[in-house]
Amino acid sequence: MNENISFTWIIVGVVVLWLIVLIVSVSHIFKRTDLAMPMKVIWLLIILMFPVGGLIVYLIIGRRSKTTTNEVKKYNS
Repeated sequence: MNENISFTWIIVGVVVLWLIVLIVSVSHIFKRTDLAMPMKVIWLLIILMFPVGGLIVYLIIGRRSKTTTNEVKKYNS
């Protein structure tokens, strides 16, 4: 019985952590000025349709595109 309670708290902790990362990522998507609205909607749909995988892909690829865009602007200046 005690093992089930510990496992339940681990699951609750993981879900809460995932929700926090999800909320921060969605707010980050809408605060970005380098993305057009259709691209923001696409990222949001990817995250909502594939909750774990979409969030991981956004954290790896989506957040990086802002720095890449800034580097291109600096190079072209």
